[in-house]
Amino acid sequence: MQWEAWQSCFARDFLEGISLIKRKRVFSILLGCLLAFGLLMQTGCDESTEQELTEICFWHSYTDNQQAVFQMLTDTYNSTEGKKRGVRVVLVYKTPAEIESELTAAFDAGEEYDYPEISIVTSELAYQAMCRSLIVNAEEYLSGAELAGYFIDFLNEGRFTGKEETYIFPISKTSDITIVNDSMWRYFYDDNNVDIQQWLTWEGITSLAEQYYEWSGGRAMVALESVQDYIFTYSAQQLPAIVQAANHEIKINTNRDMLRKIWDFYYGGVVRGYILQTDDICQALADGDIMGYVGTPRDSSYFPRQFRNNTGGLSTLLLSSMSYPSVNASRNIAPQKGNGASVFDHGDQINRECYYFLHWLCSSESIVGFSAENSEISSYAEIYEEPVTKDYMKKLLLYDSVKYGMLTVSIDQTLHGSTYAPTGFIGYNSFCEELTASLVDAAAQGRAEVVALCEEGVPYESAVERTDRSAAFEAWYQSVVNLASKY
Repeated sequence: MQWEAWQSCFARDFLEGISLIKRKRVFSILLGCLLAFGLLMQTGCDESTEQELTEICFWHSYTDNQQAVFQMLTDTYNSTEGKKRGVRVVLVYKTPAEIESELTAAFDAGEEYDYPEISIVTSELAYQAMCRSLIVNAEEYLSGAELAGYFIDFLNEGRFTGKEETYIFPISKTSDITIVNDSMWRYFYDDNNVDIQQWLTWEGITSLAEQYYEWSGGRAMVALESVQDYIFTYSAQQLPAIVQAANHEIKINTNRDMLRKIWDFYYGGVVRGYILQTDDICQALADGDIMGYVGTPRDSSYFPRQFRNNTGGLSTLLLSSMSYPSVNASRNIAPQKGNGASVFDHGDQINRECYYFLHWLCSSESIVGFSAENSEISSYAEIYEEPVTKDYMKKLLLYDSVKYGMLTVSIDQTLHGSTYAPTGFIGYNSFCEELTASLVDAAAQGRAEVVALCEEGVPYESAVERTDRSAAFEAWYQSVVNLASKY
């Protein structure tokens, strides 16, 4: 009986144990299902969050190290401010030619086109987009206090109407300076009564070049890397500027006196052999064919280490940087170059996010490094007061003293002077190219005539007098008037 009772008890306990195990197993399965469901729900929420991000497509044309820094800045924005605001900026690289081709085709088609939210644009492209009411201005989405931190002249390039309506938002720009072979200058200075400050004005350069021509045995002293920049910047220094924006229209000035002064310096300089026409500044410096040039700041890797001096030997090339020349030292205006960004109209909310990103980008501490990669100046002037910028420039001095010297001069003349670029209009690029080519070709022809006359035995001064005459200017002036009438 005891054995049977024990068996009965064992069987009952065993069955209860099995039942308990089953219940626990079922509970475990249910718990696992709930956890899995929770994870799926979380994943679904995360995917939903990702899908809810508003994408801003940004067409750009930055390359090499500058592109890498631009991507890093954008990634930082996407993971911080963009994430908070539900926005993701997507960068799409296109060459400048591709951007121009695609936008121009879209403009010409006149149909609905899936424009990017932001695109790097030329002045002419932006003007065409503005005329079609495709882009929106910065003042609609950024406050006056925010815009006050930018270089006013950089903003003015994108103001086509003469009012404070900025349709091209500047990110960074280059500003030309004067670069002098300091080693050659010392040779020249020792033998002549000259002053380095003469490089600061066009008249001073002409006077120096005349002395240098005689001292060097007939060599040119200077070259202009961009004759186009010279033409338009000189007109802004002298006034009236060739291109002016006012009262919702673009005006082309063909003031005779202003154009005559532009002609006298360049045409007269080339004809007399003071200015060298060359497409290879670097080689001209190496060969000793010029003592200096007016052009774009660069890093030390661009320049030769040595140059051929006036005795035919090789000397170490040392460079000095100075401000862009002016009509007079009291009115410092230098050229500014570089495309900006336009925001295509996609509705107020997206437009606002586009300008929020652009302002965040330009006021970021890292923007100085981004700009300096290409020897450019950041559009946000206030960044140059920040300690991080001063630290960056100190490091640049140690790394590349040549680039540091050039970039410092370029920044200083922008901070303490003025910069200028003509306002774009339809046909702007063609107008600039034709105007520049007309002056360059006339000067080249004049120089060729002087050389030919000298080879025939005509004295140099007589050859110059026979070539640099009023008739040549009048012919060029009339061609400029005719060109302007086409636009």
